Amino acid sequence: MQSELFENFQPEGKRKRIVPPLFPHQFVRFRVAYEDVIFSVLSLILVLLAGFCIGVERGKQLGGSADRMERVEAVGQAVLSRPEENPVKAVQVIQRDKQQSARETSEAAVSAAAVPEGPYVIQLASYVGVHSAQAEADRLRRQGFNPRVIKQGKYYELRVVGYRSKMEAMDKLATLRKTYHDGFVKRLSSS
Repeated sequence: MQSELFENFQPEGKRKRIVPPLFPHQFVRFRVAYEDVIFSVLSLILVLLAGFCIGVERGKQLGGSADRMERVEAVGQAVLSRPEENPVKAVQVIQRDKQQSARETSEAAVSAAAVPEGPYVIQLASYVGVHSAQAEADRLRRQGFNPRVIKQGKYYELRVVGYRSKMEAMDKLATLRKTYHDGFVKRLSSS
């Protein structure tokens, strides 16, 4: 056999990996394969992405409900709008305003109870937070409608009540569809 023909031949399983220098023009040369650098960068990106996702989930758990976030925003805005006041005093003012708003809402519900209710209602929207639903109900009340906020499961439904016929409710729904595109008329059960 002519061994001089096969001097540079290496078997398939024992190939020598060529490692070019990472910084070829520097005095200190690191011998790292480009594949290793790419693999390391991709691994770092995946670790950072996983950490971000875990942080988002943790934030959701600590954040609580949307209703809680509305209260935090209200307190924060009150503190920012009244920087000269004590933050504790600002929170007390907000609590007093909420109590007054609740009193006005209950008075409006009592006065609205005097309005005869028909079997037909217009359901306009569903909200996660009661404050959003109440604010929208107040806006509708100022426009001359008879709104109600009803708790259904974890949502608060905004309805306009007091229609004796379906045609009467459909007429009002036509004007409300400018704002509430998904509103619909439904008949309440007699039970």
